[in-house]
Amino acid sequence: IFDLDRFKLINDSLGHRIGDLLLIEVAERLKRVGRASDTIARYGGDEFVILVDGFSNIDVLVDIVTRMVGELDRVAVIEGNGLHISTSVGISLYPDNGLDMDTLLRQADTAMYHAKALGGKRFHFFTNELNRQTTHRLKLENALREAVLEEQFELYYQPQVDLDTGNIVGAEALVRWNHPELGLVSPDQFISLAEETNLIQPIGEWVLKTACEQAANWRQYINPELSIAVNVSALQLDSAEFINGVVAVLDKTGLPAESLEIEITESSVMNRPERMIDVLNTITALGIRLALDDFGTGYSSLSYLRRFPF
Repeated sequence: IFDLDRFKLINDSLGHRIGDLLLIEVAERLKRVGRASDTIARYGGDEFVILVDGFSNIDVLVDIVTRMVGELDRVAVIEGNGLHISTSVGISLYPDNGLDMDTLLRQADTAMYHAKALGGKRFHFFTNELNRQTTHRLKLENALREAVLEEQFELYYQPQVDLDTGNIVGAEALVRWNHPELGLVSPDQFISLAEETNLIQPIGEWVLKTACEQAANWRQYINPELSIAVNVSALQLDSAEFINGVVAVLDKTGLPAESLEIEITESSVMNRPERMIDVLNTITALGIRLALDDFGTGYSSLSYLRRFPF
């Protein structure tokens, strides 16, 4: 349930005709952001009800509602009047919060009033646990965006040692997020979020550049044959600029292509195998080495894996 904040004030000060035009504008904005499968209805007064169906996880629902709230937060110009509107949103889930429409609407209404009591311009789930999870995720997402801007990331290097000689012959770059309050945050807590928000692109670029610079330095002072391994997301591989970015980093750092190893997880290459085969063949044509990570942890097609240039 979407309830417009302070709509009564607009009706009372500018008249119901302006209020009606504003409701039409709100409906159009919700339709623009909503998916074709969503049902959007004006429920009465300044309330809209949206039925969201077929989402795979709660993060998809959060993304839809967040975009809708953001869309309504923009100034609406109605007959020369710049109207600032915001909305309070209550969310209930089937079957967790009810098995029939009346119950679900009542629970969503209760959640909406909680959102309004907290100052409006936000959404609230009927269950406290979902609210806690969602609040934590949004805080983490905002903090991650700041981390990208402020370069709060660090690279740790796991050495690869030749057991015969004891020499370090290579290293794997491992990214850590050094949060000013939380301290070191491990990748399993933020990489999936970075992929969902596409922040993986700037983070991945920084990791690749920093790791190659460090490897070039080590080759000069420690071991001229040393190589560096960097983990790469499937989203990075799918970017049209990825190959050009890798070439630019190698040119800038002076690191030979054969001294860079790109690690890709089994699940990432199996999601879009035909596309990944083309990308990985282009990478190996440059002389860069490839490694398959997390082998056996997901669905594998050995006949497909044999086609990859690992």
